Amino acid sequence: MRFVAREIDAARDAAVRAGQYLRCKLDHVEDIQFKGTRDLVTEADKESERMIISALREAFPQYGILAEESGVVAPVGLERSVGRARELPDASAREAKAPDGPEAMWIVDPLDGTTNFAHGLGIFSVSIALARGGAPTVGVVYDPSRDELFWAEAGSGAYLNGRRIHVSSTNTLLHSMLVTGFAYDVATTENDNLDHFSHFVKRAQAVRRLGSAALDMCNVACGRFD
Repeated sequence: MRFVAREIDAARDAAVRAGQYLRCKLDHVEDIQFKGTRDLVTEADKESERMIISALREAFPQYGILAEESGVVAPVGLERSVGRARELPDASAREAKAPDGPEAMWIVDPLDGTTNFAHGLGIFSVSIALARGGAPTVGVVYDPSRDELFWAEAGSGAYLNGRRIHVSSTNTLLHSMLVTGFAYDVATTENDNLDHFSHFVKRAQAVRRLGSAALDMCNVACGRFD
């Protein structure tokens, strides 16, 4: 049995609550740690994730969760059988299976745009998806700074604050505003997109780099970026 309406409601509620917390924490970050040379994590990432996991487990205890900071969180009652998944770097949706039902896994980024957030720049988001059998079926992204809530169900369109959204109809690169991002290891990797970036800067109307990939995709979905 599927509960898409309930799933979307649960994800939206969790994203908004976590996002409101993050909005209050902006400019009040006290603990910034480094997961890599440039990859940050703050106490706000961790608390946002804790809030989301708690809400989703309460609403759907039979579903697994894959979260950025916590790794795999098993469905209630199956913690022992997949407990080691927390230690595996390639843990994925296949490692949590709802009892007597289809695979179901929440995928959570509690703060997409941590570097912006840590610098007090209000371009960040909360991202929650639901995958079944490894395929995404529900997606929710909340932008706390603009109070914009995006959501979608696979095959049923996408919405912004209840309004159906559509991609841009611009059909020439010269008139297009583009958006991109760079990997955390852009300074050391040979596999980067810097050449592409420089070519597009010369050929498009503009290229932006906001620092939150989830918001980039939502802004493409609603036609702000081409």
